[in-house]
Amino acid sequence: MRQMLLKALASGLIMSLFPFAAISAPAGPSHADSLLRLLSKTHDAVGRERIYVQLADLSGDSLELAAPYWDAALAEARKSGDLYGCKDALDFLVRKFAGRDSQRAEKYIALADSILPGPRHALFRSSLYAYYIWKLMNDNNAVETVKHELDRLKTKIHNELSPEERAEGYEVLFDGRSLHKWTGNTVNYVPLDGTIDVTASYGGSGNLYTVKEYGDFDLRFEFRFLRRGVNNGIGIRTPMGVDAAYHGMEIQILDHDAPIYKNLRIYQQHGSVYGIIPAQEHVVFGDLGTWNTMEIHAVGDRITVTVNGRVILDGDIRQACKGHNVSEDGSKKNPYTVDGKNHPGLFNASGHIGLLGHGAGIKFRNIRIKELPAAKTKK
Repeated sequence: MRQMLLKALASGLIMSLFPFAAISAPAGPSHADSLLRLLSKTHDAVGRERIYVQLADLSGDSLELAAPYWDAALAEARKSGDLYGCKDALDFLVRKFAGRDSQRAEKYIALADSILPGPRHALFRSSLYAYYIWKLMNDNNAVETVKHELDRLKTKIHNELSPEERAEGYEVLFDGRSLHKWTGNTVNYVPLDGTIDVTASYGGSGNLYTVKEYGDFDLRFEFRFLRRGVNNGIGIRTPMGVDAAYHGMEIQILDHDAPIYKNLRIYQQHGSVYGIIPAQEHVVFGDLGTWNTMEIHAVGDRITVTVNGRVILDGDIRQACKGHNVSEDGSKKNPYTVDGKNHPGLFNASGHIGLLGHGAGIKFRNIRIKELPAAKTKK
């Protein structure tokens, strides 16, 4: 019904601008030429969307011809906020590409999740996904298709934004399948069953870094230990290829109750800003394999760490070392830091986020971040 209305509106618009076109130009190349000329004179998103829909309809069953026009119609519908137009375009694209190009079909399904979130559009999103699955089952082995899609759906559930996070402007850093937003050691950090599985050993070359640099942010993720005594860390505001604990900051990730850490120093506890601010509450982890939530909130000099819903660290890095991240006399010993060492990168304004491999036995998932306005720092 909507497409018929759009055709009527577009036809009326053409007749007003080209009064003889409707009489002398049958549907076909000349009619498409008229629409393309009209398109060059139309600058509002609504009008351009209608013309692209007309051009797509004129393309008939040719996916090669119609798909670019539907892509363009979708782009204009998004500009104008026409959600029904978005649905029309996505419906065509998913149905046509399902069974022909799975990657393209999945791209449009993911796009529907992004631009049509929430319960209001849940039925439409489900219909796209259901048709895609039906088409795969029809064209391939049904049992294998169902198993594959269930695994993919499980991965997706744990690595996508909640509606609230999407509205607040968070970004997914790991989608459960690829490391395209990361760089560095992609040999010992690998996507596995919707997680980043870590087998890296200690050292700068063994780390995985975000491609992008971040200054002030809110970082959320989940992790779990697979063996006792796991030692890891999250580097923040750090350059690549260095020891983040000193040339940036390291937020400690540690199974600190393991027997091998009976002589652990206070600034090495889980959640500490390593060597600068000890965690103010001791985390008690559950059984091995239990997923834990963690949030790192970094605004200027203020660092807040929350684990499993409890704030375990809230402090000012500049106040913690009285402004002396390096020793005053240039020596290697610094009386102002709790570990007695220099931290030349402590006050970096921005840098990469790093997964700091200190050995195997840990997995990460559901990593997302929200960039925050830069805070004014007192020096």
